[in-house]
Amino acid sequence: MDYNTLIKRVAEESGKPESDIRDILGAVPEVLTEMAVGDSVQTPLGTFTKKERKPKKVRTIQGDWTNSRGKVIVTLRPGKRLIVEAPP
Repeated sequence: MDYNTLIKRVAEESGKPESDIRDILGAVPEVLTEMAVGDSVQTPLGTFTKKERKPKKVRTIQGDWTNSRGKVIVTLRPGKRLIVEAPP
């Protein structure tokens, strides 16, 4: 499924205009990145958590070791609705 199909299906399911759905989905990443580190929010999709990744040692293409920079990321732990079991 592509993004436009997703927008259309959500609009049909919710009864809202496609432009509103597009605006909402566009605003979600901005709002999630404004959370404080360590905060989390539960949604029907799952739990979004803002975490800080510590720097770690990585190997370069030349084979040397260097330190990567730390990052602040938002992760999604999927809810039960998103877990799809493989067919037997």
